[in-house]
Amino acid sequence: MLPDWHSSHSECCGKWTPDGKYFVFESEGKIWALAETGGSLRKRVEVPVQLTFAPGYSVSPLPSKDGKRLFFEAGIVRSEVVRYDSRSGLFSPLFSGISAECVTYSRDRQTIAYVAYPEGTLWRSKPDGSDRVQLTFSPAQVVLPRWSPDGKQIAFTESTKGAPDKIYTILAEGGNPKELPIGDRLPQHRPSWSPDGRRIVFDVADHTNSIRVHDLMTHVTFELPGLMA
Repeated sequence: MLPDWHSSHSECCGKWTPDGKYFVFESEGKIWALAETGGSLRKRVEVPVQLTFAPGYSVSPLPSKDGKRLFFEAGIVRSEVVRYDSRSGLFSPLFSGISAECVTYSRDRQTIAYVAYPEGTLWRSKPDGSDRVQLTFSPAQVVLPRWSPDGKQIAFTESTKGAPDKIYTILAEGGNPKELPIGDRLPQHRPSWSPDGRRIVFDVADHTNSIRVHDLMTHVTFELPGLMA
């Protein structure tokens, strides 16, 4: 029904309106409608129309019996970062009122970086959540930020719709992210710094799941033979 439309995503939970004129379904957490074009032998040329635009997710569409309304489930997923006290055996919020994931501490433990959830933007703050600074902006989605050993930079994977995942670095004080000049279009994941901060190791999502190293001084990238992620 939907050749070459959102081919990398899953569509599901479709239902016809009572009059048979529209097929409603969910995709990427939103509700869409596809107009019926006629008989089964007639080629469908229309594209789906997005019906919901609110923040969060909209799923499980159900047309009303009279076909004038559409029911669906909606919500916003939140994520809370907690810490564990080994002496008391209790969990407590790391900082309140902030929905976040992928928290990572600088080496001196004075600063943290985290990803706002579900927005996917990268932030820097003190461990209690104060002095927040936003480092990246939508629509790019940040995954697994990692501090450089000297605490001056943060490496991360950036996921953008329609493009392979790439690794970037950004100054901890802010600025424009810089893409690693690796030179291929294979998806890159899970960056990690060498102890001296001169290299970034990462894995590549190809048929071998190879591990590669990028030298920040020479801008040379090489593969670690015999190793897979």
